[in-house]
Amino acid sequence: MTLAIDIGNTNIVIGLYDSEEWKYIWRLETKKTESLLYYSFKINDLLWEAGIDR
Repeated sequence: MTLAIDIGNTNIVIGLYDSEEWKYIWRLETKKTESLLYYSFKINDLLWEAGIDR
């Protein structure tokens, strides 16, 4: 699987691609006041909820 992350001014879009299709696509609101740690936890939570071992 390939992890793709698009960091935009409004949203951060995260997707997992598996050779033929996008398996997961998530959107997080971009918040300038949040830390790197905040986004790290959010991404880890998304992966955990999907049952994906990071």
